[in-house]
Amino acid sequence: MTAVLLTAVTTYALSISLVMPALPQLATDLRASGTAVTWALTGFTLSAAVTTPVAGRLGDLWGHRRVLTIALVTCAIGLALASAADGLALFVTGRVLAGGGAAALPLAFALVRRVSTTDKVASRIGVLSTAIGLGASGGWVLGGPMTALAGTRSLSLLPLALCAAALAGTLRVIPADRTPDREARAWRRLDIAGSVGLALWLSALLLASSQGGHWGWGSPGTLALTAIGLLGAVGWAAYELRVPQPVIDLRAQRAPALLAAGGSALTCGYAFMAAGIVIPQLVQAPPDTGFGLGGSATAAGLVQLPTGLALMAAGALAGRTVKRYGTSRALALGCALVGVGYLAAVLAHGSLVALASMNVVRGAGLGLAYAAMGALAVQSVPASDSAASAGVNVLLRNLGTAVGAEVTSILLTDDSPDSITAAFTVPAALMALTLAGLSVAGRRRYTAVGKDPA
Repeated sequence: MTAVLLTAVTTYALSISLVMPALPQLATDLRASGTAVTWALTGFTLSAAVTTPVAGRLGDLWGHRRVLTIALVTCAIGLALASAADGLALFVTGRVLAGGGAAALPLAFALVRRVSTTDKVASRIGVLSTAIGLGASGGWVLGGPMTALAGTRSLSLLPLALCAAALAGTLRVIPADRTPDREARAWRRLDIAGSVGLALWLSALLLASSQGGHWGWGSPGTLALTAIGLLGAVGWAAYELRVPQPVIDLRAQRAPALLAAGGSALTCGYAFMAAGIVIPQLVQAPPDTGFGLGGSATAAGLVQLPTGLALMAAGALAGRTVKRYGTSRALALGCALVGVGYLAAVLAHGSLVALASMNVVRGAGLGLAYAAMGALAVQSVPASDSAASAGVNVLLRNLGTAVGAEVTSILLTDDSPDSITAAFTVPAALMALTLAGLSVAGRRRYTAVGKDPA
């Protein structure tokens, strides 16, 4: 079963990372501008962000296997449309549908908890978290060569093949869902209004974040969307606190363990993306800029490869670390490693070897942190809410990734040595703040891992 879930999560990770290095060629093939083609990423990101918490809640209500099957079918249809598209509109539509594959991550975490003993949960979630590294590093390295050799259609066909394999494995290997009794189904209905409200304010904020660089951060469109998103979030939160079965249980999220997992998801999401933005620019900039290394796009991809490999290795070993030191300490150790990696980059980023070494440390920290925060998210709530809790954690991680991309891009606008240093300094500082927050949370009582809270 783990192999099937790993394939499903890898499909999602590859679907976004393969496209990133190929945007210029996609713009040419789709007869679109460079600005317009970024909607391929924006549409996918919006869809993934909205999908994860809603699909998690649906999985808890209607069955994790059933909802995972629906998500994979939707993803496959989207990837098929994108592969056949000869214009931007159809391509973006396919990408939006493909973003539904993001549901695989929280549903996979919940399925792991359902079939695993307590001492195996963190280990198996760690293995699943390696798919993020596998997909990201694979996309960074393969996106350019695949485009050159097989064209941009191959960027959708590869994840489509993986999606089809994951769907076949889901139907064949994953145990059937337990059917809740009629009374439970009647009580635990999906919060439709809350789901729609979440989608609206989240979309407004993510649109402002993703398009603000093109529209201008002080433009009326960016400011209006930001205001709509913030006000919508406040109104949505007030509504969710009143309904008996909210799409996201905000009261439950105040538990120390979930606060630790959620806060770490935000900052680790930022730290995951920040280097992915700054390192390619640093590597490929000419030496006469005063900071550039004058390398090729291939060199930039190879420098990123250690991140994924280290993330995979650390995720696979996370179970042993959690068993020996505990989940909260493993999370703190992972965040500390990420911070050390960025601090090293602040001090020395003048060679490919230094950047690759930084990525090893950063990747190992992310792999350990992702596994630990995933375990906290699913084991600190009743089993009946595990996918919803995992969905919130993945949502926060995605939000951190979106913010990391935009803030890092803003920091790099003046194209100077100081901007490179600042882009590395911010995530290092965020990791220091995260460790301080984890220390405060650690003084409070964590919900016992593997126990349903009273």
